[in-house]
Amino acid sequence: MCAMKTLGGCEQSMINKYIDRLNCLIKLYSVGNLYQFENILGKPASFEDLIWFYVDPSSGRRTRFLCGQHGIRGKGSAGNCPENALPTPYDGLVKIWIIESSNTRISASEKKARVSSARKLLSFMHGPLYAQSETSIHSLGFSNSTLVRLRPFLEFCAAEGIMKTVRVSVDENRDRSGHARSDSTHENLPSMQSVLALGEVFSQVFRHVHVDGTVKAGEAVNFNDAFVSTFALLSLASPNRSSAEIPLVPKQKLTSYSEKNGAPVYYLNWIGSKGYKDYKNHILGALAEPIKKSVSFFFHAAEPARILCRFYQNPKQTLKALLDGYPIAFELKNNIEMSRRANLFTLGYALGFYQASETV
Repeated sequence: MCAMKTLGGCEQSMINKYIDRLNCLIKLYSVGNLYQFENILGKPASFEDLIWFYVDPSSGRRTRFLCGQHGIRGKGSAGNCPENALPTPYDGLVKIWIIESSNTRISASEKKARVSSARKLLSFMHGPLYAQSETSIHSLGFSNSTLVRLRPFLEFCAAEGIMKTVRVSVDENRDRSGHARSDSTHENLPSMQSVLALGEVFSQVFRHVHVDGTVKAGEAVNFNDAFVSTFALLSLASPNRSSAEIPLVPKQKLTSYSEKNGAPVYYLNWIGSKGYKDYKNHILGALAEPIKKSVSFFFHAAEPARILCRFYQNPKQTLKALLDGYPIAFELKNNIEMSRRANLFTLGYALGFYQASETV
């Protein structure tokens, strides 16, 4: 009985030792000068903020770091809700690691990756950090790339005395055979539940749209919902550089070709980026039908916005040149001179923003 009490007392002391050191470390860093870090409002960052921006003193470049739980996606304020925070005291530890990583001579993307790996461990580990071992970390199923980037974090924590030394081994053969890349890719895939939910949303948004993109008589489609669901669908159908290139996809319809009567291959004409020329971007065949419907919808529905863009690019054009064959109501066409130079009011009239009886 006495031995059990002694063992329990030693265990409690050990727990306090690691936690006390971590709390002291957080206090030390939190009162330091954080002039190189800003919060989402552009003000000096504090340990209460869930998003930090590191401002490079030489270039002024801002690198965004999420300080909360791993798995939050998006830009801007995504991840800035209180429920996204890591539990105390690990919410402070991740900020310490951001400071340490930012002072390391590695690329900005590698700094973010190291912080992301640390957040991943702190989000999914079973039990406190000081109780982690190589076995417990491997049981989380992290990819080799994540494990490699965890090593500096674990070494730092051990050096500061907030956990025991843990050396995480990595299967080097898996790296060479491509398994690590496969693991990393698998980690970035959306869950099946998300894909099914997206399919349901898309079906509801486009339920009144024909395959050729026209809308059923008497029905309407929410443009914002259609844009968001189409963006997500294109990201699934062709995920390469989706955030950079999908908003720039030009006006077109889904195209296909086949070789020697084989299965059709679907593609969209994609605008190249970073100096690369335009190219034909293949689309996943299983998603060809919904892509065809949504792209055809925007072929028609977004034309008024394209016409307005053409006007802003060159306001000296005639209505005929701006409309470029876009069909307008007969009763409107009779009241305007297509050969005259357009202005915002006559253009708005031609696009149906006014009643036919109004004078502009």
